[in-house]
Parts: sequence; C-alpha cells; structure tokens
Amino acid sequence: MAERNAKRIKLEAEPAEHPPTATTKPSIHQMRRADLIQEVIEERKKNELLAVSKGVLEENFKRDLDVIRKENQELTAERYSLLEQIQQEMSKSDALRQKLLEPGQTYELVVTNQKLTTERDSLLQQVQQEMSKGEALLQQLHEYEQSQHSILDCVMQQNTAQIQEMSLQIEEISLQSQGFQDEMQDLNRQLEKIVEENTCAICLSPWDAEGDHRLVSLPCGHIFGKNCLWDQLGRNPQCPYCKQEVRSGDTRYHYACRILPVRRQQAQTSQAVQDAPAARQVAQPVPHHVGSAPRPVQPAPAVQAPRGVQPAPRMVQPDPRPVQPAPAVQPARRPVQPAPAVQAPRGVQPAGRMVPARSWTGLPNTML
Repeated sequence: MAERNAKRIKLEAEPAEHPPTATTKPSIHQMRRADLIQEVIEERKKNELLAVSKGVLEENFKRDLDVIRKENQELTAERYSLLEQIQQEMSKSDALRQKLLEPGQTYELVVTNQKLTTERDSLLQQVQQEMSKGEALLQQLHEYEQSQHSILDCVMQQNTAQIQEMSLQIEEISLQSQGFQDEMQDLNRQLEKIVEENTCAICLSPWDAEGDHRLVSLPCGHIFGKNCLWDQLGRNPQCPYCKQEVRSGDTRYHYACRILPVRRQQAQTSQAVQDAPAARQVAQPVPHHVGSAPRPVQPAPAVQAPRGVQPAPRMVQPDPRPVQPAPAVQPARRPVQPAPAVQAPRGVQPAGRMVPARSWTGLPNTML
C-alpha cells in the first residue's frame, strides 16, 4: 500500500512531457495518471476522516477514563472508611471479651446461659407436643374424611339403587296404567254397546224390563218402547223405521232379554242433560233391528274401574289431559236366572229367535 501511494505521488510530481493540446488526443498514460490522481485524492479524504474520528474517539476515551478515576477514588475512600469501622468494632469486641473473662462476670454469664438453655429446652418440648397434637389432629381429619367419603359412597349407591327401583316401579305402573286404560276403554265400549242396544229409537231413552216402557217388537223385527210405539202407531199406523203397515195388535212382548236397569229418576236426569236442540234435529228415528249390527250412538259416560282395581296415577298418563273418574258400577246383587219360556199365541210367530238372550259374564249388570 505504501509503495502504491509513493508511485502515485511520484506520478503527480512528474511534469507532463507532452501536454495535451486542442488538436491532439490524450494518450493512455495520461488517462491512467488522471485515474491515479483521483484515487490519491480519495485516499486523502479517507485519511482525513479517519484522523477526525480518531480525535473524537480519543476525547471520549479520556472523558470515560476521568469518570472511572473519580469512581475509583470514591470507592477507595469508602473502603478506607469501612476498614476504620471494622477496626473500631474489633476493638470494641476485644474490650467486651476482656470484660467477659473476669471471674465474677463469668459465673453470672454461665448461670444466665443455663437459664436460657432450660427455657430453650422447655420451648422445644412444647413445640414437639404441639407438633404431635397437630399430627394427631391431621390423622383424625384424614380418618374423618375417609369415613365421610365412604358414607357418601354408600348413600350414593343407595340413592342409585332407589332411583333404579323407582324407575322400574314407574315402568311397571305405566304398563299397569296402560293395561287399566285399555280395560277401561273395553268396559266403556261394552257399556256403550249395552246402552245402544237398550235405547228406544223414538224417545232415545233406555227401555225397561217391565212397565209402560217395556220392550216390544213389530212383525218386521224392529224393537221399541211400548208407550212410544203405541203413540207413534196411534198417529201413523206404520213402522217408524221401514214404513210397513202394522196394527197395534201386532206388537210382541219380549222376555229374558238383556235389559240395562235404569231407574226412572236417573233416566229423566240423563235425558235432561242431553242436548235438546240436537235431539229435535232427528227427523227420522232409526230403531234397532233384531239380529242386525248396532248403530253408532252418542258415547256413554265413562265407567269407573271395578272394586279392587287402583286407577292409574296421573303422573304416568300418556295423555296429558286429566282423566275424569266415571260413576261407579255396582256389582250384581244376585245371579241372573233365565226367564220361563212364554208360549206364543196361535198364528203368531214367536220372537225368541229374533232377539236371542245372551249372557254377559264380564259386566256387572243387574237383570230385573
């Protein structure tokens, strides 16, 4: 690098042998010399910048060195002061040691030391007792916690077993309730059928086994109540259903038939409860025909469960609507005895085969 700089300076010092004129072009050597001169100028600028930065760094270094010297002096002064304090404390401790080495004071110190040792031992013993008590309490708490956990586990198991048992009971009750509901529906259907078969088509009231509203039939096979049929024949001598010409003497009485016993007051009450406008809208009475299928009528009131059968609880009802209890059905008072056969008059066809007597063993109905 130094050789290169020397060459550049030498080139700058040498005068130009053939200075360029306006008519001549610069040679290659002249061009190289200009480049070298430019490089030398740049190097000088760099050296100047380095010198400036060096001066700045030296000033900063001097400033930092002064600060460090001041701090060192302060630390040295503090060290000397601490050493003096330590020496003073050591001198004080030596003086105290000398005082302690005296005979009278030594005995007092020994006694005081023994008292302090005794107090320390008692305090240590108390601490050990308290620690043993704490360990005993911790053991008791641990045992209590275990017993509580075991009790809770037993209670939870019992509750789980009770819940399962109650769930099974609820399912059984639900099944029983469904069975009772099915049985009630069957009983209601049977009762509706009985009420339908024991209802006069003219007045829409149940007929009786005897009296003015007993069961009578016409030669065409249709059955009615006696007074209702006679009143109808008095106004129009035709069957109210099939319009065949009949006479009042053609009516036939029926015995040993299935009759629903309804008291007169109960019949009047049930008739008053019925919708009168709906009953007046019936233009043509539709009586029962002997041996034909029963016609649909208004549903009868629900029948209460027989005696000894518990009704289903409302909490397990499949239908959210509350079930109203039906009137109780009284059991039969006495067994049904077949009525004696009645000899029909000469020339009159007996109606026993048209209205056969059937026995209903599953229903608590009373035959009068």
